[in-house]
Amino acid sequence: MASGQETILVIDDSEAIRVKLQAQLRSLGYQVVLAETGRNGLNAITQHHPHLILLDYQLPDTTGLDLLRKLRTDGNTVPILLMTAEGSERIAVTAFKMGVRDYLIKPFEPQDVAQAIDRALREWRLQREKEILLGQLQGQVRQLTVLHRVGKAVTAQLDASNLLERIVEASVFLSNADEGFVQLIDDNQLVVRASHNINPLHLRELSKHTDYELATRTIKTNKPIRINSERDGIRVQANYLAQAVLMVPLLVGTEALGVLTVAATTHRRNFDEGDERLMQMLADYASIALHNARTYSTLRETQGRLVEAEKLSGMGRMAASLAHEINNPLAIIRSGLELVAQQHTPGSALGDLVQGLDEEVARIARLLYTLVNFYQPNNDGVPPDLNHLIISLMHITKPQLDKANVKLYQELATDLPAPNISSDACKQVLINLVRNAIDAMPDGGKLTIRSAHQKGQIFINVEDTGIGIPPEHRERIFEPFFSTKGVTGTGLGLSVVYGILQQVGGAISVESTVDKGSNFTLRIPVAAQRSQSPDLDSDELLIG
Repeated sequence: MASGQETILVIDDSEAIRVKLQAQLRSLGYQVVLAETGRNGLNAITQHHPHLILLDYQLPDTTGLDLLRKLRTDGNTVPILLMTAEGSERIAVTAFKMGVRDYLIKPFEPQDVAQAIDRALREWRLQREKEILLGQLQGQVRQLTVLHRVGKAVTAQLDASNLLERIVEASVFLSNADEGFVQLIDDNQLVVRASHNINPLHLRELSKHTDYELATRTIKTNKPIRINSERDGIRVQANYLAQAVLMVPLLVGTEALGVLTVAATTHRRNFDEGDERLMQMLADYASIALHNARTYSTLRETQGRLVEAEKLSGMGRMAASLAHEINNPLAIIRSGLELVAQQHTPGSALGDLVQGLDEEVARIARLLYTLVNFYQPNNDGVPPDLNHLIISLMHITKPQLDKANVKLYQELATDLPAPNISSDACKQVLINLVRNAIDAMPDGGKLTIRSAHQKGQIFINVEDTGIGIPPEHRERIFEPFFSTKGVTGTGLGLSVVYGILQQVGGAISVESTVDKGSNFTLRIPVAAQRSQSPDLDSDELLIG
């Protein structure tokens, strides 16, 4: 019996046979199409796409085998039963070799036709099911292979931007979507961090807004959102419409890191549960890899800070040792000068010389005190006097500045409150920024340090007239171990500064123009307990 409304095409030049078969097949529940020639049969195949063909061997314009050969050459695998009045073994062997399902010799009984048709269609259905299952299995193997390769690649990837690009590319490929993107949570807002095949208009639309309704819902529920549109499209964002959208949260435990999204925008494509499972697997890979990358970045940053702190501590020990060694002969020199001064009154040539020498020795002693005090670790928890630290730094770095032909200026606020940062951390920040500024002015220049405060925040500007920072490097200068100085740079300085400020709730930003210079702005919160600091002249002061 027919399974559903299956269509059978009868191609025979005998009207009597065509009419007889039509009546029998209709009684069995089949739809029947008739053709008396090979040409008409080909037209009927194109128009009706039959599920089975009853084909006469001898036709007015061709033979059944020639017609069968053409169909197979064209890739048509429809099951065919060959009918013939000649019981030739040669014809039968040739027909079966060409893929005929059965061979009927005229005249035939109705039950023989029914059994042959039922058997051929049953075999064909089983073969089709097998091919479909095989195709699905091969598709799943391909998907799992891609998933395995992507998972292996991204979990070994410690560069967050590269791994996100790979994840988005794989998600678009596996889901057969048109475009995809990843948004990460940054300062309580969703920001696009990677995309693939996305329409530039859609990308601009995503960049203009941070209040993504669908993405926000995904974050809040920690569950995927799958929407397939029937008519008007899905509004991903204000002017961003899609035919279908699938969003999956990026989770580490219960913490949401962001959202992975794929969209069908140029064709009608419904996402199903299989797509959702694949996307969740990719999202799991991405979450683990992203967490690893961030942990590794934090570890390298911490290592960098430890290295810088150890440098500072080592310089403090060296400064203390040098001061001790220098202070001893200085004390002897001052004693000798006092004896000479007792014998020669001021106003005499030798007396004036002794007084001048004594003042220079005192200046050396003060410089040593400043040097030791600046590099001395301070763990008393008392917020530092920022202006005092800046002035101390000016005196300590004066030899380096003079050697580099760099003029140092200060513009310091007179009523600067105590910052929410330790003295040691503040020293690390200032030393790294001044060191970078000097390196950026190989031919000399001007370095200006400013301090100010507003609305509970302290601002420090370190501005140079050096070589500037190229735009392609500007976003990476705070990454650990990123350096533009070749083998002479560790790439730790600015990442240490960034990490210290992040830890105390502050921030750092930079404005730079190539060949004109850079201006780094530090923002440091004011400490809860305000400490007293001496008033300093806010007028511009040239040191040296």
